[in-house]
Amino acid sequence: TMAPTTTRRQQDQDRHVTQLERMHLVIDIVCAWQMSEHHNFRGAARDMCGRWAMVSRAWRDAVRTNVNYIKAYHFKSERARMLTEGMLSTNDVVHTVSLRHCHVGIHGARAFADLFRANTNTSLTSLDLCSSGIGVKGACALGDALKTNSTLHTLDISGNMVGVKGAKALANALRVNNNTALHTLRLTSKQIGNGGAMALAEMLRNNTALHELAINGDFDVRDWDFGIRAEGARALANALKTNSTLHTLDIAYNMVGVDGAKALADALRVNTTLAIMHVDMNKIGDEGAIALADALRVNNSNTALHTLRLKSNNVGVEGTHALAEMLRVNTTLQYIDLGYNDGGDTGAKAFADVLRTNVALRKLDLNQNDINVEGTDALVEALSSNDKLKELNIADNPGVGYSWDIMSWWDDLDGDGDDDHTAVGDSRVTKRSDCSSFVA
Repeated sequence: TMAPTTTRRQQDQDRHVTQLERMHLVIDIVCAWQMSEHHNFRGAARDMCGRWAMVSRAWRDAVRTNVNYIKAYHFKSERARMLTEGMLSTNDVVHTVSLRHCHVGIHGARAFADLFRANTNTSLTSLDLCSSGIGVKGACALGDALKTNSTLHTLDISGNMVGVKGAKALANALRVNNNTALHTLRLTSKQIGNGGAMALAEMLRNNTALHELAINGDFDVRDWDFGIRAEGARALANALKTNSTLHTLDIAYNMVGVDGAKALADALRVNTTLAIMHVDMNKIGDEGAIALADALRVNNSNTALHTLRLKSNNVGVEGTHALAEMLRVNTTLQYIDLGYNDGGDTGAKAFADVLRTNVALRKLDLNQNDINVEGTDALVEALSSNDKLKELNIADNPGVGYSWDIMSWWDDLDGDGDDDHTAVGDSRVTKRSDCSSFVA
């Protein structure tokens, strides 16, 4: 005898919740939620998620019990209020909400601000509102809420035009250590400019909780004039001289220039906690690269920095050579990214020379550096005496046109009779399972 329909529905619901658990509880139900409002898509929504009533019950039960990660698409601002008031206000399990590229808007940002201000939710630790249109007022609302919130660890509002006012609101919330929970703050420097950077720098002088600050710009060079320039970089650099908690600083795609790079170099001489610095696409040139190399040349000057990214910075032969020579004495840097610069064969040979003795570097990116056959030969030969480097990227260089010869050279590096390269079709050659990779 066929079981009653209600029984089947209940079984479907139970299976649905079990499936959510098995999928690490990643929920994308809001997409169907919105689709169901449109008559033309109602059938598609039901086909995607089963009977609508069953999905709604499963959603409510899951959020009340064990869903810990919510990710949504096609999300509008009015849904944020329903999410914060109807679900998150009493939930003590959800720790991550990702609404990036959704239409959260000012009202949605205010809904989350109200949730944080009330402190009724003690589990939400990560909120991603990247490119969600929260604007200046939304950023100000979140900043005001952070003054009293004690649970949120990560806030990503990059891709939003928060302006100087929004940046100052966030900086003020974190400056006096009323908020000791937030570890990661990600913004976009467009429209923040030097004024916003200086406010955030002032915050870093007093804040002892923030571990990562990203205020990178837009890849579109037409927007660089709206980003951080030398004055803002100097303010951040001065803050780094006294700050002892920041682990990562990302100011890529701005216009700090030579003067900004020199200021950052001076900060690295005294800062002993910054581990990762991204200065991609900032037009620092050879002079800026040399300043950074000089600051890191004395190994005791910075015992923490292990990642330095300088992609697309108009760094030529002199700057590349200075950075390579710095590695003769620096034993902490593990990753240097000099992609899309102009080191040429001379720069490649300088790194090849250093790789024969350096035992700290794990990853080197010289992608698109005008390296010809001579420089490529030098790098590949150097790898025969270096078993520490994990990855070497020299893609998009004239000299890798004969990569088949390089691959055959790697056939049996360790002399054990077995081929040591793998994934030839992907142009990636692995020396050993725990050793170097060659990307061409």
